[in-house]
Amino acid sequence: MTCVLLNSVMGVEVTHIPYRGLAPALQDLIGGRIDYLCEIISTALPQIRADAVKPLALLSLNRSPVLPGLATADEQGLRGFDVDAWNAFFFPKDTPAPIVRRLAKATSDAVDTPSVRARLEDLGLTIAAPERRNPDYVAKLVPSELLSIAPRLRDQSQSLPGPTNSRQSFGQIDDEKLRPAASCVAPPPKPVGDWREC
Repeated sequence: MTCVLLNSVMGVEVTHIPYRGLAPALQDLIGGRIDYLCEIISTALPQIRADAVKPLALLSLNRSPVLPGLATADEQGLRGFDVDAWNAFFFPKDTPAPIVRRLAKATSDAVDTPSVRARLEDLGLTIAAPERRNPDYVAKLVPSELLSIAPRLRDQSQSLPGPTNSRQSFGQIDDEKLRPAASCVAPPPKPVGDWREC
């Protein structure tokens, strides 16, 4: 979804091929079989730290403390582009409210312990303020996110192909189209002269 929105803002047409998980997508990215992918910091960070992939831009409005030198897409010219990831627990709708609140409090308390907080921050995750870690907040967040993103996805979904050969790339750019201005991670730079070099 993030790459679909990014491609739309950049005005590029790509062949969209979904992978069955991050591992095969990262393998193809590192192997140079795809040009880029959009991934959250926590799962991309080990490959970034190992110099197996090169980060191009953060897709949120704020820089990350774990990659302070990495500019945001907004800073690189995609004004207002913000597709920040967030996580929440969801339960069946008939789960009693006291159970939901108790689990929400236990989760929030766990996030506030120094060891958990340090680990999450080391992974590049931003910890939400306590007032944003409750069922009432999430109940408002989800519909607002859907209202914000759904129209853009609906517009883009018309151009997405149906199922195709899974060996094609998720983010393969047509060489005749514009090159991407920003993404989350890319393979290490190619030799000078290759348009994919960052």
